[in-house]
Amino acid sequence: MKVAIYIRVSTRDKQDITKQKDFLVDFVNKQDNWEIYNIYADQGVSGSKQHRPSLDELLKNISDWDLVLVYKLDRIGRSMKHLFELMELFEKKGKKFASATQNIDTSKPEGRLFFNLLASFAEFEREMIVMRVNDGLATAKSRGVKLGRKVGSKDHKPRRKVGYHMRWENERKKELAFVEPKNEIERQMRTND
Repeated sequence: MKVAIYIRVSTRDKQDITKQKDFLVDFVNKQDNWEIYNIYADQGVSGSKQHRPSLDELLKNISDWDLVLVYKLDRIGRSMKHLFELMELFEKKGKKFASATQNIDTSKPEGRLFFNLLASFAEFEREMIVMRVNDGLATAKSRGVKLGRKVGSKDHKPRRKVGYHMRWENERKKELAFVEPKNEIERQMRTND
């Protein structure tokens, strides 16, 4: 059986991804007829995000592996909706899902019940983190702590337009260049750009 290993940590500097990797590689090596297809690692990416580079790649290669293995359920997702969508996709494609530290077998009723409970706890934990962060920010604000970037010399200069905004603006100009203005107002707007 070809096993796709998925590992994730939320922060790059404070958490070490090698613990999960070593544990899962050892777990696969102890199983009969299991071989590692690939290891997909997202480092510094929140589990609340549905689209993550390595998770997206894992799903793109779904026809190449038989089972996805994670360290814990919350490594692959924090929202119940996202977890259920993943499980539905795995089931539709005939793929299996396993958590090495939690006994989850979604092919049996007990396994699905356990999956549902853990999915609920993963979402609850994520919501609690958000609530604690917001409470901490509110407390700091009430004590007079100024939040955000410190005022400095950069604030006196207009900010440079970069990245997405520039691409969007350039694409907009290209689109407008191909369309003939319908009236005088559109002609005036184009000359002002």
